[in-house]
Amino acid sequence: MGGHCLPKDTWLLNYGVQKYGKFAIKPEFVRLARKINNSMPVHAAQMVKEALSSKDIQLRDAKIALLGVAYLEDSDDIRNTPAYDLIRELEAYGAEVVAHDPYVQTFPEAELSHDLNQVVKGADCIVISTGHKPYFNMNLKELKSLMRTPIIVDGRNVLNRDSAENSGFLYKGIGKG
Repeated sequence: MGGHCLPKDTWLLNYGVQKYGKFAIKPEFVRLARKINNSMPVHAAQMVKEALSSKDIQLRDAKIALLGVAYLEDSDDIRNTPAYDLIRELEAYGAEVVAHDPYVQTFPEAELSHDLNQVVKGADCIVISTGHKPYFNMNLKELKSLMRTPIIVDGRNVLNRDSAENSGFLYKGIGKG
């Protein structure tokens, strides 16, 4: 999770619990939730690395198609989006990252296109980082035909695992094992 409110809101809640006394919530859970959220881009990058490795591809040799850079589905808001950290993490390993977002007009962290097929063309892995409605209805067989390596890391549980695998993808979903 990202956005401009969520990170500060959890820290403000934590501060309020510590300063003003006992509430029904334990402050360590607030800190833990924030820590888990902050670690998700690193976790997603690790999932990409492991999926590529299972196909004998090094991340430094891979093209990653990042679908969605806005922090909120069906929005163009990129303030504090986790996509920033995910892109930095993938690029730190040497990966080429190309982004698609149907709503965002400019994104300084990566090459951005509104042409999904162009972004996916030659990619080794699709990473779904925002649950935009258009991503729920993608033609997986068409996308697979454009890719060099058919891998999907679904960070928003947009796709059905069976549909993706039946279309010939190695599918990894965050929170799905």
